[in-house]
Amino acid sequence: MGLLAGVSRREMTPPVGLYLVGYGNRLLPNAGAHEPLTATALTLRHGEMTVSIVACDLLAVTETTYQLVQSQVNHPVLLCCSHTHSGPPPHAEPDSPPMYTVHLRWMVSQIVDAVRESVAGLRPVTVSRGISETHIAVNRRQRNPDGSMSIGVNPAGPIDRSVTVLQFHDETGALVTTLANLSCHPTVLDPGNLAASADWVGVMRDLVESQTGAPLLFVQGACADLNPRLNHSPGNRWGIRFHIGYEATGAVLRAAADALPLDIDRLHHYHHTIDLPLETNSDFRRQVRRQFPVAAFETLLNRFFPWRASLTDDGQAVQMRVDVLTLGDMRLIGMGAEVFTEIGMTLKHNGDIFAGVTNGCIGYLPTAGEHALGGYEVDVAPYFFRLPGRLRSDASEITISVTRSLLGR
Repeated sequence: MGLLAGVSRREMTPPVGLYLVGYGNRLLPNAGAHEPLTATALTLRHGEMTVSIVACDLLAVTETTYQLVQSQVNHPVLLCCSHTHSGPPPHAEPDSPPMYTVHLRWMVSQIVDAVRESVAGLRPVTVSRGISETHIAVNRRQRNPDGSMSIGVNPAGPIDRSVTVLQFHDETGALVTTLANLSCHPTVLDPGNLAASADWVGVMRDLVESQTGAPLLFVQGACADLNPRLNHSPGNRWGIRFHIGYEATGAVLRAAADALPLDIDRLHHYHHTIDLPLETNSDFRRQVRRQFPVAAFETLLNRFFPWRASLTDDGQAVQMRVDVLTLGDMRLIGMGAEVFTEIGMTLKHNGDIFAGVTNGCIGYLPTAGEHALGGYEVDVAPYFFRLPGRLRSDASEITISVTRSLLGR
């Protein structure tokens, strides 16, 4: 028997009063929702191998949350987060406010139910793949006259403009689902937005689904240093959100229109944990605290952003998960980090899919060149993941080398 596929969707919209995550300066709780947040599960089976890809409207998931899902499913699961900055906390500690713990348990149950329902709906399918380009993103690593780095616009910076689309049709020719992979932060809605939203991804999903009549799974790419192109334009954030969503929709539909059949003769999944060395001898925490002088900052961080990236036993390295899913000759490469776009472009070949913020998140993974320039992603963000220091400058080179060896398998 050939490839089987099933798809299901469950809602994960957070309640009013829950704080949204993604911006450190959003200090007021959620006041509602612009649209439902969802988990859409696509389960694939070929022979004895079964794998589920779950597209989640979340900033990221922690290793603990991923394990809560995986422990209830008897086959590999890839939790691919859209990276919306207007979603609920994806983690809770034992001392977290009860609302957070209750929502997390419900969210995990919704993801697990979506996976189980997609398994129940497995049926024979054929797969086609299309590729196009989009110009919705701009590199955000702006170098200032004094040599410092800020989040702005870098017109000369690298950008992965590729859009890869997979479409799954059943034996009657009906479209079962579309999977779209492209790279851009969902950060049109700024810290002033107090309503849950999938940002421009939600606009794209609604429009594509209205055109195709089937669910869309969005798989975020290597978007760490890519922001929406119009983020710095004057005007209404809501209008910009729709503008970016319309552009992305056009790219997805163009790729779908040009899709060609894929020969799926195998389905494999394997994963590996990479130990990425840290610069633990620096005065990293002291430098970061100088930028956040508010006395209650760490208390707020522990209460509302209880991230816990896993360290090696000696505390000298952070552990990042890499997943590889092969679907015929195509590979999906999942990485538990916000990955700089150049790394994703280096690892992808011939229509592969790169999935950032998948099955965990250790923070940002910069290239060696960008590491040398410093800035928020390199010098500050590791603090939010409770790392004792920055990543070492060769972390990206280690990642590329290990991932290539996995792909060679």
